[in-house]
Amino acid sequence: SWVFGLHLLNNGYKAQGFTVEAVVEKLLSLQHEDASWSIVGDEGEADATAMTVQALSVYYENDAKVKASVDGALEWLSRAQLQSGDYASYGVANPECAAQVLVALSSLGIDAREDVRFIKDGNTLFDAIGRYRLSDGAFAHSAGGDFNQTATGQVLYASVAYLRMSRGDSSLYLLDHANPSDVEAAPTPPSGGGASAEQENVPNVGEAPHAQKESVPSYKIWATVIVLVLGVIASLVLILLKKRHFKNFIAVFLILALALCAVWMTSLQSVDDYYGNDVPKENAIGRVTLSIRCDTVAGRASHIPKDGVILDTVEMEIDEGDTVYGLLVEVARKYKIQIENDGNDTYAYVTGIQYLYALDFGDLSGWVYTVNGKRPSIGAGEYKVAVGDVIEWQYSLELGNDFK
Repeated sequence: SWVFGLHLLNNGYKAQGFTVEAVVEKLLSLQHEDASWSIVGDEGEADATAMTVQALSVYYENDAKVKASVDGALEWLSRAQLQSGDYASYGVANPECAAQVLVALSSLGIDAREDVRFIKDGNTLFDAIGRYRLSDGAFAHSAGGDFNQTATGQVLYASVAYLRMSRGDSSLYLLDHANPSDVEAAPTPPSGGGASAEQENVPNVGEAPHAQKESVPSYKIWATVIVLVLGVIASLVLILLKKRHFKNFIAVFLILALALCAVWMTSLQSVDDYYGNDVPKENAIGRVTLSIRCDTVAGRASHIPKDGVILDTVEMEIDEGDTVYGLLVEVARKYKIQIENDGNDTYAYVTGIQYLYALDFGDLSGWVYTVNGKRPSIGAGEYKVAVGDVIEWQYSLELGNDFK
């Protein structure tokens, strides 16, 4: 929050009670002894460190304290880089971390292709990012994975940051007027491994992401047919009654459009159909445990358990590719636990469990999950579980910082 607040101030935004000096000082105070930053805990995170450097880069040349802080952060980022050129977040190598470092270096005018601090065993950040590129130009979060919107978006704007730096333009987060000359295609990056002379360019994003196919409930198809038939009948009635003014047909069309939106944007399912289902997994690869607790607010409202236990630890079978969010949905259906979320599947953000919602107990309150005691850096819909994992959903009052 302080990072993006500083970006606003850097672009002339006026915020009552906040100054550039105060926000910079706050960010410097949050730096760990090893010169890194993190969102959660005391262990440095590559993406958080790089993002902080991006915001502070504006003052690098003219503020000695900022320069010393950023120089230390660059040394930490160099040490944290893997021999493959990658960066790992919670033990998982991914292109997003490398993209954030690329933006940070570009904001300082450092060419990531040439600076030896960020070349390991001949591998640059571009070699690392290229390993996650898919055939259509999009990017995966993990090697061999499927399209990931977050990874693709971050690689795109990291590419823009490098392109701007190479042209001598302002850095990514210092906004200026659009220049038509900026609009040109970026060269195609390597798809993995080493790059040829033609390939060794800024990574770009391809034309379209992978689409995920979802089954369509049969009742929606029948409802659509019925709505369309009723529309045809209404049109025939207008014709027979000689009320053929175009406004009448427009009204019928609008009613049809609203009805079809209602059909396709809602999902009808009885309570009995939804809850209580426990379908055995024929291809189960093992088991994990899962629990749901709200100890931080236990008993503070009539609907919140006094002991803080919404679901005590249960064992669950898993299939290959099961995610933390998918397992939460399964256990909620089996034990009749209410859940609400924004987004779907991969990009789902859990807003409420058993009528306890994010922000109910302050601006930093909400549901967080841990796996084997650690907080992953990706969403629950992206995190694929492994046999023996211990999954805990907990209600936090401080973005997870209240759990050690």
